[in-house]
Amino acid sequence: MILGFLGVASICLNGSSGQLSSVRIFLGLISAICWTFGTLYMKKTAPQVDAVWLIALQSVIGGVVILATGSSIEHWNDIVWEVPFISTLLFISVFSTALGWLVFFKLVGSGEASKVGAFTFLIPLIATMTSVLFLSETVTFQLMVGLVLIITSIVLVNSKAKKRSDNRCIPPLPKEQEA
Repeated sequence: MILGFLGVASICLNGSSGQLSSVRIFLGLISAICWTFGTLYMKKTAPQVDAVWLIALQSVIGGVVILATGSSIEHWNDIVWEVPFISTLLFISVFSTALGWLVFFKLVGSGEASKVGAFTFLIPLIATMTSVLFLSETVTFQLMVGLVLIITSIVLVNSKAKKRSDNRCIPPLPKEQEA
């Protein structure tokens, strides 16, 4: 998992202007901690709580907080309610957020949270690669290092450790010496 964090850090520092904001780092850490506790809670309560209702409740609460915060900072008349904005808003709301979280929590509920969670390291990687493809951003050495670290992390977390057939600390004797 540490390799995955280092990979994400490498990718994020790649796009940094050189100044790191302590407030942004703090908010990022708080976000990761909340996500961790939410995932563990969902894993623990998956048999008792319907994921759809839990995601709906979280979305409503989060939406109210974001709406209140955004309304205090931005002006409603600045929004241009045209087809591109509405279609993007609907796509992000339904597919990226609601269905994305539903699939994530269903996978967490049916498998190991650490293995499913390891794939979240792909998010900044996919975002960066999409920027390279569609926004003509450049592929840098740091980006490639991040790619290798993230993929290595996912492989290591999801690979099964080889188990010994016996629990002895000493190597087994050859067949002819056992008798």
